Parts: sequence; C-alpha cells; structure tokens
Amino acid sequence: MEQKLLSPNELAEMWGVSVYTIHRLANGKSGLKAYKVGSLTRFKPSDVEAYLSANEIKAPEKPRSFACERFTYKPGMKVVSL
Repeated sequence: MEQKLLSPNELAEMWGVSVYTIHRLANGKSGLKAYKVGSLTRFKPSDVEAYLSANEIKAPEKPRSFACERFTYKPGMKVVSL
C-alpha cells in the first residue's frame, strides 16, 4: 500500500478547480471520499479515479430517425412537413 495521499491543494491543481470546490465535494454527498489524517484532509488516488469514472458524462445516443429513410417521392404526391 504505497499510495501517496493527495492534499486538497494538489487535487485542485490536478483538476484545475479551486480548493473550495474540492472541500465542497469532499464534505457533500457527491461521493468523493476524503480521509482525515490528524487535522488534515487527504485523498487516495484510487478513490479519486473511482469518483471520476462514476461521474463521467457520456455522449447522448443519436436518436433514431423516423421511417423517412424509406420514403421516396413520387411525382404528384403532396408533401406535408411535420
């Protein structure tokens, strides 16, 4: 178990956010696990990775189009827009 624990300042620098944001995530119900070492707050790198993968934003799936793919126009048809 040779993991170096990260301080809130180190984590904030890694993520490019403020230290306040790190403390808010650690003290809230967001799921970012923090550990108290004496009076200091520390984070395990494995917990940080787990938090990031749990909060990943996935691209929305492309919606299926209507049956217009099979539509072919025939001369004389009335075309109505939806």
